Amino acid sequence: MLGSGWAENEIQGTKFGDERFRRVMGETLEAKFSQPNVSFSTMCGNALRQSAGRLLRHPETNATDLLEGHRQATLQRCLGEKTIVVAQDTSSYNYSTHYATEGLGPINDSKKAMGIHQHSALAMTPDRLPLGVVEAHFWARPLEKQAAAQRRKKPIEEKESHRWLRTAKHVEQLFEPHLRQGGEVVVVADREADIFDLLAQERASGLELIIRAAHPRTVKVMDGEVMDGEVMDGEVMDGEVVDRSEGATKEPAYCSLLVAAQQGNVLGHYTLRVPGRTQAQDRDATMEMRHCRVEVQPPKAGVGHEEKAVPIQVVSAREIVPEGDPHAPLEWIMITTVNVIDMASARRVLDLYTCRWEIERFHFTLKSGCQAERLQMDDLDTLCNTLSLYLVVAWRLLYVTHLARVMPEIRADQIMDTTELAILNQQSRTPITTISQVVTAIAQLGGFEPYKGGPLPGVKVLWNGLRKLDSMAAGWRLAMESIRTQNVIQA
Repeated sequence: MLGSGWAENEIQGTKFGDERFRRVMGETLEAKFSQPNVSFSTMCGNALRQSAGRLLRHPETNATDLLEGHRQATLQRCLGEKTIVVAQDTSSYNYSTHYATEGLGPINDSKKAMGIHQHSALAMTPDRLPLGVVEAHFWARPLEKQAAAQRRKKPIEEKESHRWLRTAKHVEQLFEPHLRQGGEVVVVADREADIFDLLAQERASGLELIIRAAHPRTVKVMDGEVMDGEVMDGEVMDGEVVDRSEGATKEPAYCSLLVAAQQGNVLGHYTLRVPGRTQAQDRDATMEMRHCRVEVQPPKAGVGHEEKAVPIQVVSAREIVPEGDPHAPLEWIMITTVNVIDMASARRVLDLYTCRWEIERFHFTLKSGCQAERLQMDDLDTLCNTLSLYLVVAWRLLYVTHLARVMPEIRADQIMDTTELAILNQQSRTPITTISQVVTAIAQLGGFEPYKGGPLPGVKVLWNGLRKLDSMAAGWRLAMESIRTQNVIQA
């Protein structure tokens, strides 16, 4: 299905205590990709269900080892790319109705919501072609909730938030050869990653961060300009306030990071097309780009923080709303280690950050496309092992969808077997010769209606079409087998 044997490449570097498990894992991945939105049992069938169960329940099987082959294959796909973007994010799986599963923990403040959390990192090109999952970590929270005061007294290494630092360090280690050869790896994350310890963590040359700002941190503005905003209470260092009187020497000012972003140097303006929600029409937003260099001051609360200030750059894009316009202004504030010198480099920071949306699509594919929250396993370890396989399948769905957009002229026979290609040719009544035509034809089976100038098919119609194509292929093979049997009898 879409390149029969693709799973073999994804598990080539995976080590198994019993080599028979290699065949089992490959067949499980292929089966899930062919029918992504059916249950695990239905997808496997009787024979594969038993062997897959033995693999996933085996005491020596763990999620990290199962993903190792895919991780190595991802590195191979990264070869030749100057810049690799790695988006990291956290998601949770709700298994509240799966009472028999042992080892689950709370996923939010509700006492009834039980499940597990997953923190993953997805590597991609700057044009959002997903290359693979380079990190995945699963855990269940303890049943007893800790007070916020207790959590603040813990060092970062003992907190859940340490996952952002650990993942960034693992990415650095994984891409060390790429960085050593002058390549660039940009780690992007949302507001939850706005952690001083992550900014202060040592990084190899070429490893950069882009994080959406969440906190009004105390910063020292380093661009030599006195800020127009007022110095905030409690943020004046050593009891000294900047002298703003006329003729005073301009010294670096201490203020909130959010004030610094709003009062930074204007780099330019650009027009952003904003899609309308529900019944609202699309609109054009005029965005003003600002930039400044600051030093983030160490937080006073908590323990174990680096005591030195951290130099960082701030890029903001804020909508200029005309008087009387009812729309709330759009605004993005990014803190980054990427060097920004002009409008083009500032826009590049925003463009790279938007790659983070791809990992949200990845998690959507896991839950809605692969139906990950329908998994019914006996215990936490087996559940995590199964989810690690689902990660690979969800990546493959996104990869094929984007590959048709980025490299639409790839030959169809390079990713399809003859049976599937024959079915699509018959179904569409037109020759299918490229991957773009393959994806469109499969999406049409899933309800996609192409038209001139319309959007390209997305991953949702693809997974719906794959299930239908798999059923059609099974019927086709049975028909061909019946014809061969009749010919033998007649002969």
